[in-house]
Amino acid sequence: MSVPPLMRHPLLLPDVTWEYEDSILDSNQLNPSFRYDSAYHQDLPALKPWENRENAVQSVVKGWKEVSGAMQTFLKERNSKASLPYMVKGLQLYTMLLFWGNGKPVLLYDLFARLQLLRIKPTNIEDRLSFILERPTLYHSFIQLGELFIETEKQIMKDITIAKVKSQRKI
Repeated sequence: MSVPPLMRHPLLLPDVTWEYEDSILDSNQLNPSFRYDSAYHQDLPALKPWENRENAVQSVVKGWKEVSGAMQTFLKERNSKASLPYMVKGLQLYTMLLFWGNGKPVLLYDLFARLQLLRIKPTNIEDRLSFILERPTLYHSFIQLGELFIETEKQIMKDITIAKVKSQRKI
């Protein structure tokens, strides 16, 4: 499966290909990143994690905790070159958190215009994410990304909880 044009981004997802696997129908794996979204945009059968926001958020946050743990080691050693692949993975996970948490598949093409359309997002997301994307190997970018994860997870979980309460009241 190749990356559809709507999913291409110079840092987050360059023009790559991977094998289409039946496993994307029945498991919630986050590697390779954006595989569910890419399949969706090519009308291929696949899971749609954005339809179960709570599970999607939990999976992505778990992935972030693993990545951020590895990142801290490289940043303590001031090895920014080695930290880049982990930071890219963290940015991919954050993008999934933002879109899936809003109940939408990821679209990377014209990312900042698409961010404006999301209902749930942190304050100044465009400026903050732009800083991180332009300087992904800086320690401050890692800290900012961690803060974005915390803020976004809280906002999404609050929205999910409110939606559950409202649906229970209707019963």
